[in-house]
Amino acid sequence: MKKYLFPLAGFLLLLCACAGEEMDRTVFIPDATDANLPAYTEWGYNSFGARYERNYFLVANSLVPCKVTYRDGVLNFSLTGRLAADAASNRYDTEKMTLTFAFPSSHIGDFTDLVSLHGREIDLTGDSCGVRMEREDLVALVRPVSGRLTFGRAQLLRIDDVINRVILSGTFEVKFLLNSRPETISDGRFDVGIRDDFYSYPE
Repeated sequence: MKKYLFPLAGFLLLLCACAGEEMDRTVFIPDATDANLPAYTEWGYNSFGARYERNYFLVANSLVPCKVTYRDGVLNFSLTGRLAADAASNRYDTEKMTLTFAFPSSHIGDFTDLVSLHGREIDLTGDSCGVRMEREDLVALVRPVSGRLTFGRAQLLRIDDVINRVILSGTFEVKFLLNSRPETISDGRFDVGIRDDFYSYPE
C-alpha cells in the first residue's frame, strides 16, 4: 500500500488546487426577473451587476470583479466590470468601469476579518462615506444624494478545513450628481470571494 501513498497525496493536492481555481471563476446566473442581471446569490460566484440608467454595470470574465483595501480606518470596496446595453453585449469592447464605496471601519488586518461586515448596512450619504467612479474618460468622486450598501452575508469558505477566502454577498444602490446631472445606479447585487484581492496598509 505504501507505494500508492505519494500518488494519492499528489492527487489530493491537485484536487484542492483545482477547487481553489474553480472558486476564482465568475459564474453568471441570470436573474429570474431581469436576465441581464445576475441573480442574488450567496455562494461566492464572483459575480455582480446593477442597472446604470438605461444600461448595465456588469461583471466581466476578463476582469477581477472585486478588490478590498483598508487604510486609516476606511474600507474601500471596489467593483470592476463593464458598461453594456445588456448582458449579451458585455464584451471586451465595452467600456470598463470601477465603482468604489469608501466607508469607516474598525481595523481589518487580514481578509478573514471581513466577516465583521456581516449584516452591516452603510448609508452612503454619511459624512465619512464616499463613492468614486472610474471610467475610460472619467475619474470622479461623486456625492450621493441617496444610497445604500448592504452586506447581507459575510462568511468564511473552507476547503479541507482550511480557510480559503471570505464570501461577501449583498446589494447596493446610489443616486448622485455627475457634472450637475442626476444619475442612478439601482438593483445592484454582488457575490464575491475575497482572498488575494484584499490589502491592509500598516498603521
